[in-house]
Amino acid sequence: MREIVRETGLSKGAFYHYFTSKEDVFEEVVRYFYEHLVLADYQLYPNDSLKSFYSAYINRLSQNTANRPNESPETNPFVFVVEAMRRLPNLREIQQKQQSGELKFWIAAVKNAKASGEIKTKLSDTAIAKMFININDGVLLHYTLSQGNTEEMVRELRKTYDNLYSLLES
Repeated sequence: MREIVRETGLSKGAFYHYFTSKEDVFEEVVRYFYEHLVLADYQLYPNDSLKSFYSAYINRLSQNTANRPNESPETNPFVFVVEAMRRLPNLREIQQKQQSGELKFWIAAVKNAKASGEIKTKLSDTAIAKMFININDGVLLHYTLSQGNTEEMVRELRKTYDNLYSLLES
């Protein structure tokens, strides 16, 4: 705590005005990390085309993981988030709210893709949206467990999304 106070340049009293414990500091660090580095702002992605939507998502993921060395389990951001959720119940609420919003944006992209004739399927918009989300979660989990290369993870996600998209086009 002394090091943090020293590095912030705040007096000890000012620091403890904002944070009453090291747990408060941890929660704020995790919240900041999660909100600024993990969550995607889906409003920024084009939703007139499903392929454009998922390509924008993958491009953002690629930018966020670029120049990051292969992580050990101790430094892997996905492991960090899972551990933080175990310790901080409030973070789970934020994550669940984000998942609900994410699903709505995927559904809108799918609905627009169907309306324009970009994809042809009888599957529901929600089912298709969930497939894309679950593929993403599965690839990220596999990458985390196998401690794979982040570039490989992005390539695998793009390949798997493209394969699902091809099935939906026909």
